[in-house]
Amino acid sequence: DKYQSIIAYSCSEKDNGVYDAMNKGIKKATGDFLIFMNSGDSFYDNNTLATFSDLKILHPKFDIIYGDVNAVDLAIHKKIMQPKKLNLFYFIDHTLNHQATFIKRELFKKYGLYSTEYKISSDYEFFLKAFLDDDTRFIHHDFTVCNFQLDGMSQNPINFDNVSKERLIIQKKHIPAKELNYYLKLKNKKKLSKTSIIVWLRKYYVTRQFFNAAFFIYTKLK
Repeated sequence: DKYQSIIAYSCSEKDNGVYDAMNKGIKKATGDFLIFMNSGDSFYDNNTLATFSDLKILHPKFDIIYGDVNAVDLAIHKKIMQPKKLNLFYFIDHTLNHQATFIKRELFKKYGLYSTEYKISSDYEFFLKAFLDDDTRFIHHDFTVCNFQLDGMSQNPINFDNVSKERLIIQKKHIPAKELNYYLKLKNKKKLSKTSIIVWLRKYYVTRQFFNAAFFIYTKLK
């Protein structure tokens, strides 16, 4: 209440989940670009919006302008670099951080508001639809946009299964089956390869340590 004098619009009422609340904001917004900050998140510093204003002028033809993230919990701060170039394989397992992403408001007229069908993944669906549309242009800039709290809904391990299930439903809805199957197989191959490397390293690390210990004992006895 004490900040009402500097807030253009606010609303506090019951809603149908986080995306319903975001949709209320979209309907009231009047700016060219929108960005969404959740409870506990904030802009990285006092210059963030000024930096974005300069980028918007520099890149008038781009629809989605995104930067990097300062991830925060009680113990650490770490910079998360969002990808400079996007591809479909990235969207199989990941999405853009919406606290670090400025979205042209007109896109919500083009693709519709966030779906309230999903609890956690509607922003993922929005970014995927935008990426699959050749007319929508993304650009990354190397500047930190937000302080992102790591204790949020999407970061909670309890929700990881739901996130995976929702994303697979969304992928099947928007990506042709043949193409999706190719990328899912590629993802599984990479996982298996990574697991094999870890197993190999563990195996040979133990072997190497055994021979190091045996050689040490041998030299001492000698």
